[in-house]
Amino acid sequence: MPPKTTGDIKNAIKDSLRELLCDEEFIGNLLAKVEEKLATFQKTVDKHTDAIRILEEKMDKVQQNEKVNNICVYNLPEEQDRDTREIFIQLCKDKMNIKIPQENIATCYRVGKVSEKPRPVIIKFQQYAAKKLVLKNVYKLKGTKVGIAEDLTKNRLILYRSAQELTYKQSVFTRYGNIYVKINEKVHKIPDVKSMKNLIE
Repeated sequence: MPPKTTGDIKNAIKDSLRELLCDEEFIGNLLAKVEEKLATFQKTVDKHTDAIRILEEKMDKVQQNEKVNNICVYNLPEEQDRDTREIFIQLCKDKMNIKIPQENIATCYRVGKVSEKPRPVIIKFQQYAAKKLVLKNVYKLKGTKVGIAEDLTKNRLILYRSAQELTYKQSVFTRYGNIYVKINEKVHKIPDVKSMKNLIE
């Protein structure tokens, strides 16, 4: 006899569900279908994740190429009555014994919030040769507070600092925006943190 009231219908549904939930074959088939759907979904997620990673790597490469003529100067004195460009040029002349004409500097600006310490300075040269000359003479700054390094993208800077921490800052350097570490007299290019960890393990 078919159910006549809403209550009867609800009870009939509850009874049917109880029977289904007690049916091991039904539960097994249901779980198998759920697992199949989840596996398909995971494949889709992995595919999109790989695509996003590849896109991010391409964007990072483009951004780093835009910085090919850049350097980052740390602890360069910050003076209100002097142009930062002039301070840098004077540093090159006095400490590194090299001459950098003002016209060789395309842009020169500080980054970060104003604080007690001098903000880092990003300098973009007109030609790569000027950047190469400065980096070649960085060793002459030893004993001063000023440091000069390649201008890296955010992701590469994070990788560089992670490599320094993992190797105790002994043998990490950059070339053309790439990160390298020297271990047992052998130089290794580091594309990511995972590679760095595998290398030192």
